[in-house]
Amino acid sequence: MLQFLLLSTIAYLRCSTVSQSYDSQYHALKEYCTRNGYHDVQFLEETASGSKQRRPVLDNIIENVRKGKVKRVLVYRLDRLSRSLQDLLSTISIFNEFGCAFISTADGVNTEVSSPLGRLQLQLLGVISSFEKDLIRDRVISGLKAARAKGRVGGRPSLPQTTKERMRHMLAEGFKERVIASECGVSVASVYKIKKLALVA
Repeated sequence: MLQFLLLSTIAYLRCSTVSQSYDSQYHALKEYCTRNGYHDVQFLEETASGSKQRRPVLDNIIENVRKGKVKRVLVYRLDRLSRSLQDLLSTISIFNEFGCAFISTADGVNTEVSSPLGRLQLQLLGVISSFEKDLIRDRVISGLKAARAKGRVGGRPSLPQTTKERMRHMLAEGFKERVIASECGVSVASVYKIKKLALVA
C-alpha cells in the first residue's frame, strides 16, 4: 500500500509498456507544479495498458481520495487516467464527490473550485459522454432491426442439438456443471439453462 501525505497533490504518470519512458510526462507535470506553486507533490508511476480493468496505483489513489488524503490529482493527458470517456467521467465524479480537484495539463482541464472553465469543461465532457452512449444505443437498435428484416433474431446463436443432448445426458449421469461446461465447450450458465429446462420438462 502506498503511503500518502495528508492532503497531498498526486501526479499520476502511466505508460502502457515497460519499454516506454515517463520522462515527457514527468517533466511536463514537474514544470506545471513548479509554475503553480504545488510543493507537496507525490509523483506516482504505473505501467499498465489503458484497457486493463485493474490498475493498482490508480486504484490506490482513488481509495485515498475517498479517505480525504488527496486534494488534487494531475495527469499529463486525459488518456493517462482512463481507458474510455465513461471511465474518465466516473473517476472524475469520485474526485469531485470527495473534494479532490482534477487537472490534465496538456488538455487544459482543471476542476479546481476556483476555475469556472474547469467546471464548464467537465459539463461538456458529460454531454459528449451522453451523446456517445446514445450513438451506441442507436447502432445496436438499428443492427437488430436490420437483422430482423433479414429473418435473423438478435442474440447469441443457439447451441447445436447434439451439444444439448450431450449436456442433458451428462446431467442425468450426475456430472458437475463446470465439468460439463468444460467437456462441451460451453459456459456454465448454458449448462444451468439446460438443467433448468430439463427440470421444467
